Amino acid sequence: MYCLVRKNNRFCFVEDGLSVDSHSLVRSLFSPKWRGGTWRLPSHTEKKTWTRFLKTGRIDDPRLNQKIEQSWRRCLKAAVGPTKGVCEKFISVGEVEHRSEKLSDLAKPIMDTLYHCVKGSEFVIVLVNRDGYILKTIGGLKELKQAEKVKFGPGADWSEESVGTNAIGTALALGHPVQITGPEHFCETHHLWTCSAAPIRTQSGEIIGFLDISGPRERATAHQLGLIVAASRAIEDRLCLDESYSKLCDINQYLEAILNSVSEGVIAVNGQGLVTGVNKVAAAALRLDPQDVIGNPIQASIQHDGRLHHFFATKAAGFTKEEIIIKLPDGSGTSVATANPIFSEKDDIRSNAGFVLTFPPAKTTSYPRSPARGSAVRFTFRDIIGESSAIRQSIEKAKRVARGPSTILILGESGTGKELFAQAIHAHSDFRTGPFVSFNCGAVPRELIQSELFGYVRSEER
Repeated sequence: MYCLVRKNNRFCFVEDGLSVDSHSLVRSLFSPKWRGGTWRLPSHTEKKTWTRFLKTGRIDDPRLNQKIEQSWRRCLKAAVGPTKGVCEKFISVGEVEHRSEKLSDLAKPIMDTLYHCVKGSEFVIVLVNRDGYILKTIGGLKELKQAEKVKFGPGADWSEESVGTNAIGTALALGHPVQITGPEHFCETHHLWTCSAAPIRTQSGEIIGFLDISGPRERATAHQLGLIVAASRAIEDRLCLDESYSKLCDINQYLEAILNSVSEGVIAVNGQGLVTGVNKVAAAALRLDPQDVIGNPIQASIQHDGRLHHFFATKAAGFTKEEIIIKLPDGSGTSVATANPIFSEKDDIRSNAGFVLTFPPAKTTSYPRSPARGSAVRFTFRDIIGESSAIRQSIEKAKRVARGPSTILILGESGTGKELFAQAIHAHSDFRTGPFVSFNCGAVPRELIQSELFGYVRSEER
């Protein structure tokens, strides 16, 4: 297979490798059984309708498609020369590449496949942009030499205003598939050809280009139009997939930004408990690297019948919101999280697709197996600001009980300064030379709190 290309404003032929396996494709649709010469001008009889129209401006043949007559009249209005047909209007090669990059990449596999379907039949496959400028022309040497004679290559303007009635230009004017054969072309130079073109549309219906198949008029069949329409639809499917992938990437970028902006830790897992995503808060709280855990299982337990069970192995997992216990990857402790189920609809049956594990910052602090040593007290009674009688009475009571050996329970709403009083009591007690150990009981599951506070003891054998 060859491509017709432009270098230094001159057309030349370049061999192009194919990205498909020719053995897996059908043989040529046109060449095996066709006999006879090609690329011959039609007879005067065949051109009778065209000749009379140029002389009188009238159409006497009722068999001529009305769309062809309308196109011929548009060509007369645009002062297109009927004896010409060689393109004289071009855009630069750089502009061709700039305009064609995405469309050409998506269309190339379809064009290669289509070429194998017509290989040997002297047809060329042409990709055109939305304005009628040719982006790419591929075919065999014989047919490309015919195309080169009329400048049917990259950068050429193949609109009706430029080269008269042709499948590309007329499809551009009408916005739907068109087939033009022999003397139906307005310019006599094109009477050697048959061509079929179809628009390529985006999901929204916008035309972004055209696909064309052109060859000797002697080999014109109605199948060529159907073939080019099917190939255009295949390119549209690839465009749809590309657009969907781009939208999906954009959505993922938004979701990642949203997840990393929330204050809660978030871990996404599938139905089997394999991690599929981790936000920055969760990664920091659980001391893990997202790259190390994505795709790996996470250990989670749930309390049932007074015992801990593997969460992802239970039959009820994922059908209701559950409080679960996550074991930290480094084995240093656990954390409490809320498992929010995600459902998918398959065959009208609701099934579990995965979970979103969330935990607020107050519950994401993993606690150590043994108390931390050497924690310093930062506050004393002098740091408690307040002159009201209630504050003064509370401080005096705290100072009295701080001297005794009894356990002290401090009650109060969140943010009222319970830890401030606790540190002040420690600093005022006989234990002030020892460490002040802060322990967040809210982050410890009820069934584990005794073992975490008091440890384990080996049971004696009886």
